[in-house]
Amino acid sequence: MAQAPDLTARRRPSRTGLFLPYILLLAVILLWSAGWFWIRGKAGSEMDAWIAREASAGRNWTCADRSISGYPFRIELRCASLAFSRADSRFTLGPLTAVVQVYQPRQGILQASGPFHVEQDGLVADATWTSLEASFHGASDGFVRASLAVEAPKVSVTGTAPQPFDIQARHLELHARPTPGRFATDGAVDTSLRLAQAAVPLLDPLLGNTAPVDLALDAT
Repeated sequence: MAQAPDLTARRRPSRTGLFLPYILLLAVILLWSAGWFWIRGKAGSEMDAWIAREASAGRNWTCADRSISGYPFRIELRCASLAFSRADSRFTLGPLTAVVQVYQPRQGILQASGPFHVEQDGLVADATWTSLEASFHGASDGFVRASLAVEAPKVSVTGTAPQPFDIQARHLELHARPTPGRFATDGAVDTSLRLAQAAVPLLDPLLGNTAPVDLALDAT
């Protein structure tokens, strides 16, 4: 005679709980990926619209071989070169990269390679450097600070009278921040410029020597 099954025996525990964290993680990754690609597409379309608005105002921008990457946490814009032109001026710049974090869209970093060439009102300027990095920390009512750091900058300006203007330095730093109590009403900005080991031939007759100097300028 067959023995009846023991209904009181303990059932095997479900393994759903073991896989639930991995299922949730996969869902988060898929949602984040979809969001990142949406943001990348939005950034590209906004840039195209801005370039079109600038062109309609007579200001033409060209970002050669533009690409947008940086998945999963950044939006990284790359241009093989950047060019700008309007009726009275134009400039060109070598490769550049602009980066913002997806979770901090008001903070950005810009890195650019030379050379830089600009023409305006009969003046022609050329600049080179070994590295250039700029950063910007924005806010809902303006910005918190902006900075520029350049290694081995060298600038030459022709078309000036009575002679060309040349300057080179070992290091350049420029910082800017809203002037407390005056930015909202007057748009005032505090700036700080530092040049280390700067050579300015135009100033040599005034200084009485050709030795490099350290220059500092603080202004509002």
